[in-house]
Amino acid sequence: MSYNINFLKLKSKKEIEPFWNYILLGVLIFTILISEIALYLFSDGIIFFISHIFYFPLFLLIYMYPEKGFWITIVLGILYYLLILFVSYDDYYNLAAAILFVFTYLGVGIGSSVLSEGFKTGGKKLRQYKKNYLNLFENTNDIVMVYNLDGDVLCCNNKGNEIFEIEKECRLTIKSLGLSGETSLFDEGFEKLKKTGHSYAEGKVKIPSGDYRYFEMSSSITDAENGYVHAFIRDITERNNALDALQESENRFRVITNQIPDLIFELDEQGNFSFATRYSINMFGYEPDELTNGMKFWDILADSDKERAKQNFDWFMTGHIVGATEYTGKRKDNSVFPVMMNISYVFSDSTITGLRGIAIDISQRKQMESALKSSEKKYRSLFENSNDAVLIHYTNGKIIDINERLALMLGYNSEYILGGNIFDLFSKDSRNSVNDIISELKKKKNLFFESEMVRKDGKNVIVEVSASIVSGEKGIVQSVVRDITEKKIAEDALIESEKRFRNLTDLLPQIVFELDTEGRVTFLNKNGFESFQADNDIIGKGICFWEAIAPEEKEISRQNFNQIISGHNSETSFEYTAQRFDGTKFPMLVYVSLIEKSGNVTGARGIGIDISTRKKMEEALLVSEERLNLAIQGAGVCVWDWDMKNDHIFFSGNYKEMFGYGNLDEECLQTNWRELLQIQFFSDVMDFFTGITGVEGKKFDPDSHQFESEYHILCKNGRYKWINVMGKIAESDALGIPVRIVGIMQDITQIKQYQNAISEANRKLNLLSSITRHDILNQIAGINGFTDLMYRKVEGNEELIHHLERIKQASGNIQEQIIFTRDYHNIGVESPVWQRVDLITKKMQSKAKSMGINLNVSMPHLEIYADPMLEKIFFNLLDNAVRHGQKVSLVDISFERKNKTGVIVVEDDGIGVPEKLKSRIFDHGFGSNTGLGLFLTKEILGITTLKIVETGIYGKGAHFEIILPPEYYRIVNDEVLD
Repeated sequence: MSYNINFLKLKSKKEIEPFWNYILLGVLIFTILISEIALYLFSDGIIFFISHIFYFPLFLLIYMYPEKGFWITIVLGILYYLLILFVSYDDYYNLAAAILFVFTYLGVGIGSSVLSEGFKTGGKKLRQYKKNYLNLFENTNDIVMVYNLDGDVLCCNNKGNEIFEIEKECRLTIKSLGLSGETSLFDEGFEKLKKTGHSYAEGKVKIPSGDYRYFEMSSSITDAENGYVHAFIRDITERNNALDALQESENRFRVITNQIPDLIFELDEQGNFSFATRYSINMFGYEPDELTNGMKFWDILADSDKERAKQNFDWFMTGHIVGATEYTGKRKDNSVFPVMMNISYVFSDSTITGLRGIAIDISQRKQMESALKSSEKKYRSLFENSNDAVLIHYTNGKIIDINERLALMLGYNSEYILGGNIFDLFSKDSRNSVNDIISELKKKKNLFFESEMVRKDGKNVIVEVSASIVSGEKGIVQSVVRDITEKKIAEDALIESEKRFRNLTDLLPQIVFELDTEGRVTFLNKNGFESFQADNDIIGKGICFWEAIAPEEKEISRQNFNQIISGHNSETSFEYTAQRFDGTKFPMLVYVSLIEKSGNVTGARGIGIDISTRKKMEEALLVSEERLNLAIQGAGVCVWDWDMKNDHIFFSGNYKEMFGYGNLDEECLQTNWRELLQIQFFSDVMDFFTGITGVEGKKFDPDSHQFESEYHILCKNGRYKWINVMGKIAESDALGIPVRIVGIMQDITQIKQYQNAISEANRKLNLLSSITRHDILNQIAGINGFTDLMYRKVEGNEELIHHLERIKQASGNIQEQIIFTRDYHNIGVESPVWQRVDLITKKMQSKAKSMGINLNVSMPHLEIYADPMLEKIFFNLLDNAVRHGQKVSLVDISFERKNKTGVIVVEDDGIGVPEKLKSRIFDHGFGSNTGLGLFLTKEILGITTLKIVETGIYGKGAHFEIILPPEYYRIVNDEVLD
């Protein structure tokens, strides 16, 4: 169909012919008029005739050769003057007038030359604009047509002719093309077009081939006088199909994931949930929307695992190995449970943008494992209108012109792009290929290709480019550029969704399958092939689901499937005995749901779980429980389980013999147990678990929630027994208050009798030692007295004085050692207790000051479990600094943690300990005094497995470290003392 619209409507003469051409034309006419008047008034007839004769060759030559107008004017001006000179050589008046006219003549000639060149250049531009427009019209990837306001199509480009099968020279209307009527693609925006001059519409159109296609139509009135409308029509069928396919894939993915009895989730770069399946309700008590509304990955974990989860997340996001990690999960109601997280990466353009994973509740497994381990442990006695951008450039890449769409698409101002180079608009990876394409374009004249451009903000834009050479002589190329980023993203998203679906199902430790309405297998994940030892080509062979079930259960499995498909069975889970292709069998739990499309059932999908391990663990648990009962009976202990919520206690084991009950009194024990255990037992339990931990003679670990205590109980038979009670919190409510405590009781009456006997023996020994020390000190006082008398008798005898001094020194050493044994005679005699280190060291500050030392204490409210002589340890270290540190003026005592181990640091500013002596200073007898100070310090700490080492640098001061295992220290609160 030919193009008949007046091209000059698109570019006005004002845009083509410069305004100064008209100014110059006016000046030229004015100059000629003045010259004519001057010639007429002051020249004779011959001169007037000669002057006009030269106008004709001047204008003719300037019109033909405008670029040489200056030289033509000079030559003709000289000839004119020579002719005047020849005719009027004796008439000075005419010669003077001729000279003036020559200058006027030169001005007219040069002005005419410039004016002629301007008009010719305008004409060339007009033709070039027309050529560019027609090339764009015919080569754009969209349908372009021109019609009038009556709906008559005036012209259409090649793309429209191809799609609508338009024959040449036929009269067409919008309605005949199918753009009006049922589709309303034209009718929808026509009224708006009349009012505003622009309209946009989308719709479904039946093309001559009989297919239905989706189009978007953008129309603008370009000539209101004649009623001409330009319309750009784009085929968006592929885009719509891609979006539909993506939606279908997403729906399929979500249905599958929501059927899995585990939480499937995705995390963004900050650890926020960006996706979660509905099983989050069952597992954690949170709706998927709650998780994806700003909750982080570690928010669903117990406080004890939060920091580890954050560190793991940061570790994974830096590209380190990911896999299965075990955490303690926390439900919405604050109850906790063990959970296994299987994690993998989410990539975008080879960059890790998040994590994807599956959370599996392993409570049952953990309970079984815990029960099994516990049983074993006890038994052994203890994880612009154009929607496309247009670019005109030279083959060397220099940009000549662009439309606004390109600037908008790339985020630049048009002025910035104009005059630049086309290669600068493409990504670095695409520049070499674009250069090769332009070289090929010089040969083929037209090319279509895909590439990547770069926006101002640095983001890449995927484009398809239709390039054509519009001026081979000047090497001008016109490129129509279409942004297909969304299309590519949709395609990539579809591929990624399919890939994600496949990867996700292959990650699952369960069997994932899909069946058609006849029960034939249409999809099976990696674990499914492995579990049944099947070949990859079984899909499509028509193998039915029940063929993988043991023969004795095939018929019932087939009946269940048919009932589900027909809607007569609402159950979703079944247990079968599965049979592999090699004939071996295993127990399998199956979850099934229907696949529906447009309201019609098209099949079923589900998950199969191999429960062989669970079955074995159940059997092992039964055996273990039997062993535990035998061990409890054999050990002679009583196991108790106190349900504090219902105020009921359960006993098992040797409780009847322990409490003096016969077989007939069992019911009486269950009703009178509170009276039997006495009020002190319950009072201590409540103190332990409500934070009152300083109970004398009792042990309680706040981290593990375990306690141990002893009670003197009056039994049913009237005898008193010492009972050792150990317990642990088994369950707590939402506020952390215990609701169930379990433990054991052991008769330690005989042990107590032995302890009392030993204690009495120690008391008598201490009394004997005290009497002996007193007697020895009296004898030493006597020796010292007689020695002093001897000094007077041997005055002047140096040899005897020397021997007397040695006797005096020996008696002094004996006196110091006897006093030392008095101070330390209670080592290990009394039981260790929890003691406040910060208070003990604070009390020593006044003693240190009297020794000329500034004692600085900086530690929290620290309690350690140690021998009651703990104060002697710090006094020994202070005394050691004074005796051996030479010029010691400052001693610092502080506390720090190294992983979970606590460290008390005692350091001074003295000379320190030589490297060769560090391993000997804690040996018995080493030193310049008694040789027992640091030795006994080590021994006192060793009573409760505490250790002391010296790690200082000789010359910079001593640095002692007391090592505290986690179970032997605790912080009362976080406040640090000054």
